[in-house]
Amino acid sequence: QLDDVQAASAADERLTAGRTDTSVRFAIRCEALARRAQARSAPSWGINSARISLLPHQLAVVEAAIAQPQPRVLLADEVGLGKTIEAGLILSKMIASGRAQRVLVLVPEALMYQWFVELLRRFNLRFSIFDAERADSIEQSDDSKNPFQDDQFILTDLGFLTGSSKRARQIVEAGWDLMVVDEAHHLAWSPEDTSPEYALAEQLALQCPSVVLLTATPEQLGRSGHFARLRLLDPARYNDLAHFEKEAQSYHAISRLGEALLSDDKLDAKTLKNLRSVLSDEEALLDMVKADADGKTRQRLLGALIDRHGTGRVMYRNRRASVGGFPNRVAHLHTLHLPHEDQEEYLASLRQEFETDVGLRAPPVPLTLQPAAEGDAADAVQPAVLALTRDPRLHWLTELIERLAPAKLLLICRTRAKVELLEAALRLKSGARVARFHEGLSLAQRDRNAAYFAQEDGARVLLCSEIGSEGRNFQFAHHLVLWDIPADPDLLEQRIGRLDRIGQTADVELHHAVLPGTAQEALARWYAEALDALRTSPADGRELYQRFGARVIELALAHADGEDTAGAPLSQLIAETRSAHETLSRTIA
Repeated sequence: QLDDVQAASAADERLTAGRTDTSVRFAIRCEALARRAQARSAPSWGINSARISLLPHQLAVVEAAIAQPQPRVLLADEVGLGKTIEAGLILSKMIASGRAQRVLVLVPEALMYQWFVELLRRFNLRFSIFDAERADSIEQSDDSKNPFQDDQFILTDLGFLTGSSKRARQIVEAGWDLMVVDEAHHLAWSPEDTSPEYALAEQLALQCPSVVLLTATPEQLGRSGHFARLRLLDPARYNDLAHFEKEAQSYHAISRLGEALLSDDKLDAKTLKNLRSVLSDEEALLDMVKADADGKTRQRLLGALIDRHGTGRVMYRNRRASVGGFPNRVAHLHTLHLPHEDQEEYLASLRQEFETDVGLRAPPVPLTLQPAAEGDAADAVQPAVLALTRDPRLHWLTELIERLAPAKLLLICRTRAKVELLEAALRLKSGARVARFHEGLSLAQRDRNAAYFAQEDGARVLLCSEIGSEGRNFQFAHHLVLWDIPADPDLLEQRIGRLDRIGQTADVELHHAVLPGTAQEALARWYAEALDALRTSPADGRELYQRFGARVIELALAHADGEDTAGAPLSQLIAETRSAHETLSRTIA
């Protein structure tokens, strides 16, 4: 049988078949194609529809990254400056321009649903969340199929992938145009040992043309950790840790040369000499710089300096001090009285708690994982909860909750065990609605509790373990309670950054209870008096912790043991740290 309809798609076939349009329609099609080409060539193509506030520092990073043929960048803005937005803009532009058809986003399990919502709500990008159940269900229909080739845009976590050698192999074989890795400082690497997460990320980065890494704390695992992340982006350049560490010693001098080129001041003889030593093959440009009326020669020299020294166009880091526009931090250190009864026992428990917080002692077993004593009633109050109800800090917390009503409070502490104890004790001592957020809850339950806290008529207090100090945004709240303080300044900044971030509309109030003669008091003094970390965001916190962290912990424990009754060693350490902080601040500024 002959088909009564002839399929003709080519232009010559349509012409011979007599299928023609009017010249008016042809002109309309030409104009539509021209306008689409014009729109696609505009710098704003791919981000016009994003539901965000267009901030200059974010757009500058995106513009620089997209200008690269295959962006391989580390987004290292300080906490609260919108790295997720920058990554989303890069994603959106590359997808809209056709430069990326297959995209893989790797995030910590705790942030998976948050990323899904952000990408959909802000950029209208619908990603598929992949976990073991999703991968297994795809394979049930066709066991020869790679489940990661079932979707173009996939969102998953490294923990799921490294837990199965089969899934790890499949994710690498699936093929990707762009990979995004959030909280990249968790990728542990050293010359002697490589974590499974880093090894998998390295395999993916080698076969993926474009890679975007995100971290607010690029040196949280030390300089070797920073080198490891740069190595993922450019393994040819960053192949020798010793050479990188030696090169890093000259970064300050290179930075000063860059500042001189950016300024309008005339370059002095010393600066020109230094430029000639680091840009020896740019003699012609250096000879022209004196007659550079419009600054174009300086810009070309600056570009050469960026490309050949330091981290070049691989790492982008905006600092809060340069961006500006953030609310004030108001620190409230509340000094409490020690209990009159069982004081020695109480101080001993605080010392043990401090040792747990700094990693010298294993954390206690959470309440929900403790076996019930035989014969105990189901509603019996456990001894640890009763002990906490007599803790002066709990009385202070309940009074604070009552005094600040109806304001919401975010409380962060080190461990899940503390969260569960605090929740049980607050049920006995306070009528405020409380939600919890810790690693023992499922992802869905964590998200429900966070949403309950965000509701106007929801929970007034959210109790978080350290897992809540990364990635979550609670800028609708203005009060942060530090039940304890981490020894690492980067972790403290991560905690404060849950509230002190872009979008915060009021001053951020920080509350911390201090008990005299305890290790916690010594640590709080070091933060408040040496780093001023409760009122400002010190950019040199990691460097100061590397220099003084061990001594801080040692003297804090000595302070708790009564060996520092006069406080002279601690005061001396605070003075040393403050002096180093002032010197480093001038260097960084």
